[in-house]
Amino acid sequence: MNISIIIPVYNAAKFIERCVKSLFEQKEHGFNLEIILCNDGSSDNSLEILKKLETEHQEIKVYDNENQGVYKTRNFALTKVTGDYIWFLDSDDYIFPDALQLVQKKLRNDYPDILNFGYVRENTNGTSTVVFPPKNENIIDGITFLENNDGRLYLWNNIYNAKFIAQNKLSFLAKSVSLEDSLFNLNAFSNASTVKYLDSSLYCYCYNENSISKTKSLDHLMKLGQSSINVHGETQKLKNTYAKSTRAYNVLNLRLEHSVLGFFYSLLVEKYPQDYIKMVFAKYKKYEILPLNTKTANFKIKVLQTMVNRQWPFLFVCSMYKILKK
Repeated sequence: MNISIIIPVYNAAKFIERCVKSLFEQKEHGFNLEIILCNDGSSDNSLEILKKLETEHQEIKVYDNENQGVYKTRNFALTKVTGDYIWFLDSDDYIFPDALQLVQKKLRNDYPDILNFGYVRENTNGTSTVVFPPKNENIIDGITFLENNDGRLYLWNNIYNAKFIAQNKLSFLAKSVSLEDSLFNLNAFSNASTVKYLDSSLYCYCYNENSISKTKSLDHLMKLGQSSINVHGETQKLKNTYAKSTRAYNVLNLRLEHSVLGFFYSLLVEKYPQDYIKMVFAKYKKYEILPLNTKTANFKIKVLQTMVNRQWPFLFVCSMYKILKK
């Protein structure tokens, strides 16, 4: 069985060797490895390190492209894979020594569309949180997975069947700086007939204070906002491919509305201009994402949802919050 590991690399000179090293420190696993390292126009010495690694390991293929962003880079890498399964890794993270061994054991009898597993997440205070999937030996469908998922849809704690990816023409929207991992997974899981859990932590998500997701400048906030608009618009389109009475429609609608509320909360507490917030309201009404209809027993969420659905109370609270925050 062959597995393709895709790792986009942008200014990752401090971390990429640790990531790659973790792949070659695996216990005996029986996979044929293909490691695709895509340099995304790094301005540090990442490319030099990648080329050095390529000379040391025949499993590694290095591609050097102009900077185009992580999602276009992943789309490019998807055109190069030859493996039976695909695993997306981030260059500043790593996998645990028994990861491939456990994956191979789980896949050798079944060939699910997606294999989901646990991970360790480093926290800002130096501690770590271990996240396990449900203890379930059964193969389930993707909609059932989304119904039971805690809302976090990362790429790196899933391994995807390459034929499933190709048959469903799955790729990244490649218009945003964030959130497209979640959109990719909503498309993937909504199409998946077979999803299997592996009740082990295989991946370490490392805290990186320089990560793009930690940036708080106004320019970056505007890019994050546009990412939310892009992803929510595409999720609305995906949801509407199903009839309103179907389970898939209801599950995707719930996921969409929770994400939309999260975005509007960020519009409230971050330094987004009032005119920008008005523009967001106009677009979400045009896309027919608003009003939100999800019923909730949580009082705070209910209040936020009520304000978002009426717009002017939300805009008033936004303006007051920003005045008080000064």
